[in-house]
Amino acid sequence: MKLPILESFSRKTYLNIYISGITLLANIGLSFLLIPKFGSRGAALANALSYIVFFVLRTIFSAKNGFKIKIISHILILIVLLIVCITKAFLI
Repeated sequence: MKLPILESFSRKTYLNIYISGITLLANIGLSFLLIPKFGSRGAALANALSYIVFFVLRTIFSAKNGFKIKIISHILILIVLLIVCITKAFLI
């Protein structure tokens, strides 16, 4: 018995490489921008923001491939992640 959702993911695993590549480019770009100005805090923030990019891209990919996703809950999670990233990087 094959599940249609799993079958769609098993045939499109090459898209994971694209998502990872975009995340890598975002991490490198953010690192070049943030590390000279903020040092190790900039590196941590660049890494955290890259994870958010990965989260958003995987959500979009999943939504287009058959998963039912509640967009409101994902937006709330994204806002919380951004607040935590900025708070941890600059206020603590």
